[in-house]
Amino acid sequence: MRLLIKHAVARGMIAAAVLSMFAACKSVPDASPFAVAGSQLHSAVMSAGIVVTSGLNEAELANEAQSFSTLWQVPDQCTLAMMRYGNALANIVQATHNGDEAVQQVFDAGTKLADSLGIAVPPALAAGEVLALLKTIDREVANVVAARSLEDALSRMQPAVDNVAIVMNRELDAAGDILRNADGIVDTKLRLSYKAEVDYEQTLTKNRQALYQKALTTDTTRQLDEIVHREQVIAPVLAERQQKYDLRNTRLQTRRELINTAKQAVSNWAQAHRDLQAAVQSGGTLDLAALNESIVELRALIEKARAS
Repeated sequence: MRLLIKHAVARGMIAAAVLSMFAACKSVPDASPFAVAGSQLHSAVMSAGIVVTSGLNEAELANEAQSFSTLWQVPDQCTLAMMRYGNALANIVQATHNGDEAVQQVFDAGTKLADSLGIAVPPALAAGEVLALLKTIDREVANVVAARSLEDALSRMQPAVDNVAIVMNRELDAAGDILRNADGIVDTKLRLSYKAEVDYEQTLTKNRQALYQKALTTDTTRQLDEIVHREQVIAPVLAERQQKYDLRNTRLQTRRELINTAKQAVSNWAQAHRDLQAAVQSGGTLDLAALNESIVELRALIEKARAS
């Protein structure tokens, strides 16, 4: 009986050893694409700020260009901090550290991310919700030190990463507000520039419609011919006005899409961080298709904005 028990214990120890061996041999995902995507996102956000600021200057909106450029330093510096955090994670995941070392390094990387955000967002721009979010991020990063493994550390960092994305999106919304104000100024300038021609066209249209209600005589025919002639005279000016309105609408739409796509890319980055934690936990591969697609779309919109 004792022999059977010894054999059973031995088999249990062997089984445990085998399971431990398989756990130790769990493959480590390649985290470098996360770092690469973070670098590309930062580069795209930098380029977006430059092209929009340039467009505002070309539209002779110097004040709005200055305001936008100043505000855009926040998304610029935030994505730089995100890039550096991603680079650190890629190195941590690929290195062979024990759990305590990995946790400490994730905590250090998260602390640098939080500190960089605090520097990137000036107190004057960190009013209300954003200021509260920055404080929340600090507390969430502090929770990482209690982690027991790399997977646990990444999981504990996720709330902070999600809030980083929210902070970024709030700043991008503020940039969108500047663009809307700039569009309102452009619209007012266009209306004032062509007010005389538009008013004249409306008068001619009103007079022509009034003549339609009268009997067709030599005099009414002459008046209609004169109105048609006058409409033809101002037609090129009105066509020029419409062309400028179409261009303004295209530029506004492109820049709105640019802001929205940047927001989506940041949200996809936060999701990619969640996917990285899952890949580390399972030993699977990291799929960053959504993040990469949003960055490609953002670059395409930057080129479209540059061309318009």
